[in-house]
Amino acid sequence: MLTFSRSVMVCGSMGASGVGHLIQVTGIMRKKEQVEILENNLKASVRKVGLRRRIIFQQDNDPKQMSKLVKN
Repeated sequence: MLTFSRSVMVCGSMGASGVGHLIQVTGIMRKKEQVEILENNLKASVRKVGLRRRIIFQQDNDPKQMSKLVKN
């Protein structure tokens, strides 16, 4: 029996009506990469899930997500 172990880091979104884009993160995600993911995928994910104007955007308390750069 062969056993393979590999971890994959992803960043994604979800809503009551479905799942938005799922982005695979390679290497260490820093503030700059977090901003790029949000800029390139957040609006499209909101549309994909079918949300309109009223959304609640939440992140966990990861230090890079709480940085001024990412918050802005």
